[in-house]
Amino acid sequence: MSRTVKIAIAAPEADRLVELLGQTEGVIGMSLQPGASLKPRGDVLTVDVTNEGFERLLDEIHAGGFGETSIVTSEPRSVVSSSYQQAIDGETNESSWHEMSALLHRESNVTTNYLIAMFSAGLIAGAGLWTETVHIVVGAMVIALVLGSLLFLQLWTERLIGRILHGEAQNQPAQSCEAPGTD
Repeated sequence: MSRTVKIAIAAPEADRLVELLGQTEGVIGMSLQPGASLKPRGDVLTVDVTNEGFERLLDEIHAGGFGETSIVTSEPRSVVSSSYQQAIDGETNESSWHEMSALLHRESNVTTNYLIAMFSAGLIAGAGLWTETVHIVVGAMVIALVLGSLLFLQLWTERLIGRILHGEAQNQPAQSCEAPGTD
């Protein structure tokens, strides 16, 4: 799937980046908004790029020594390009190494909930070992592995029930919220 990349870059460097990316294979289109970026102060360059060209684009930016830049990526719902349509149609929905690295970093952080789940599993396993009860130790192992999924299932169920109730509330007639004595 094609990507849209917004790059905030210092104004003097923007022209050099536009020239460099204009020669990069897979760049479908670019637009430059001079002075649109407040942090870092400078210009905003929006680049539409094919999935294959996305890695090249990021490599060019990192290798170019452009100083302070801010890069935001997104996936547009559709892209139509007369010169790149065949490449766009043949693309798969693959993540880049940069996106996978960011995802792994975000999803592998140790959170309070994770620590509580591991502590609880450790307590249960300790109780099972103390009482020499194998099935309690196995239960602790299951809790350690599956507790996150079970919590997700519970939250998903609560959200689904909330949506159902909210949907029923939307179908009921609206009640007045006016204060007494107002017209």
